[in-house]
Amino acid sequence: WEVARDREFREVVARGVAVARAESDFTVKVDASALRSATTYFYRFNCLGLNSPVGRTRTLPRGSVEQARLAVVSCSNYPAGFFNVYAKIAERDDLDAVVHLGDYIYEYDAAGYASEQAQQLGRVVEPANELLSLGDYRARHAQDRRDLDAQAMHAALPMIAVWDDHEIANDAWTGGAENHSEATEGTWAARRAAAIQAYHEWMPTRLADPTRPDRIYRSFDFGDLLSLHMLDTRVVGRDEQLQLTQFFGATGFDGAAFASAIGNPARQLLGGEQTAWLQTQLARSPALWQVLGQQVLMGQATRLAYGTD
Repeated sequence: WEVARDREFREVVARGVAVARAESDFTVKVDASALRSATTYFYRFNCLGLNSPVGRTRTLPRGSVEQARLAVVSCSNYPAGFFNVYAKIAERDDLDAVVHLGDYIYEYDAAGYASEQAQQLGRVVEPANELLSLGDYRARHAQDRRDLDAQAMHAALPMIAVWDDHEIANDAWTGGAENHSEATEGTWAARRAAAIQAYHEWMPTRLADPTRPDRIYRSFDFGDLLSLHMLDTRVVGRDEQLQLTQFFGATGFDGAAFASAIGNPARQLLGGEQTAWLQTQLARSPALWQVLGQQVLMGQATRLAYGTD
């Protein structure tokens, strides 16, 4: 692998050798050290005498920063349509990074959610079954990376990513998911571990603690302008979601029970450890803006409907 200041690789600043192994699904990650801050670099790999396409990345700025521009994306469901937004992002040269807020893949089978036109579009998912095993999750990540628009975006900009639920299963929480049945699909712990391993293999993430691959929350500082805190609202601390159907009985809807449950101060979304970490990050950061990269709406959303008649 090589990292250079120019696309033609006349000014190489770092190089080395890495080995693609079966235990990481033949994916390779490299940390190039001693790079300058706020600098655009180009990188490539060479294997068996062939050069990869050239990728472009940019290091985080330090000190006084006047502006940061981020592209924010989420919910990239392969069978639902083409990744045209990825292609448009790849065309831009004024962005510092892409922030992916989760659902980079979806776990459903070939007849699952938003797959009605998958055959017509040539985007039937692989494997055809619902994702359960490590091999299943690896295959789905690999399919998404064969998408040319996804390749272009990843080659154009660095990505800061965190998972949501569909990287594992729909409506995931710490102890299970709406789309998981232990009676027929095995233990939740095994499925979660397989999904998390495949995610880290294929996504541009670092393991802060290799013994805890489920800890993905971390911060990125853009000088003194903003601190971006990427949060996990699914895996490490989330209590099971409340369902309105739980509060309907023979006499109708039990509003008092619903209000009590939804207002229970013991309920968790982040978990105690992550909450304490976030509080420390916020207190320590000297940045003007504190930005939370996560998957939950933070304010009221008003939906307007209109007709054509």
